[in-house]
Amino acid sequence: MRRGRNSFRRSTYSAMHDECVELKRDGTFIEVRDSKTPRGRNLRCAPTHLAVLFAEYRRG
Repeated sequence: MRRGRNSFRRSTYSAMHDECVELKRDGTFIEVRDSKTPRGRNLRCAPTHLAVLFAEYRRG
């Protein structure tokens, strides 16, 4: 559990977030439920990762 959280924070882009957050062309984002976590783990990681997603979007 600790390892997962650390790697989550350290990595600039994680496949885990690729599943939970989808960035739309206009810069807004929608939350997509991870099939492995139907209770919505995405709600926890989306706000943390949004800045990185937006940076990737701005960079093109």
